[in-house]
Amino acid sequence: MNWGSRTENIPTTYAKEDKKFKISYHPCGHVRFHNIGGSPKSIHCEPIYAITKKQPLTFISLPNIESLTPTEEVENKDMIYDWPEDTTGRVTFWIELGPPNLEKPFEPGNLPMAAVTYDRWFAIFVSLGVFPGHIPEGVPKEGVIRMVPDQDFVSERVTQEQTVISFHQAKHGVKHQEVTAFQPTSGEYRIVFAVPMRVPPELTVEFFDADLSAEVTYCTTLPPGGVS
Repeated sequence: MNWGSRTENIPTTYAKEDKKFKISYHPCGHVRFHNIGGSPKSIHCEPIYAITKKQPLTFISLPNIESLTPTEEVENKDMIYDWPEDTTGRVTFWIELGPPNLEKPFEPGNLPMAAVTYDRWFAIFVSLGVFPGHIPEGVPKEGVIRMVPDQDFVSERVTQEQTVISFHQAKHGVKHQEVTAFQPTSGEYRIVFAVPMRVPPELTVEFFDADLSAEVTYCTTLPPGGVS
């Protein structure tokens, strides 16, 4: 099995990886590709709370259906899809992320497989299509190729502390104001301020019932000094 990725449009192959390939998409738009071969790879895309366009995450090319490992047990969280009967030879899974309200989320010519929507935030689209890049020489016919997209943005579009604020504002449907949310499992109120604070602010809580009291359980400080 070989792994493939693109760095500045130059195909590069790597040896077999023992660990599973994984993608993590952070709220600030930092996308990390784990176990893709060589050193860790990442790109910067749109913040997860402000997705405006479709973004490819990875392309996984299989020589045939027989190269997949049969599952021995199906869990309730698993999604099951029928494999197209007329599909033979090498196939490529396109895994993309985009707004949940796209009229035509799949590429022309691709065979739609699934669209998983996460509330109003974003959707993940899975389809079968042609491998969009050049398969490097030396890759055996039975090789599984995984390609990640090129760099989108050079750096983060928003800071980490602003991401926390904007994420919770979008979650609660507000702009330019603080967010106070009650955590029923812990009995705590979480306060996210409207802008990054240079120093931790003072908080005063008053109760009509004198038998009640409040305390700060934790205060999150994010570099380079933002407080939420």
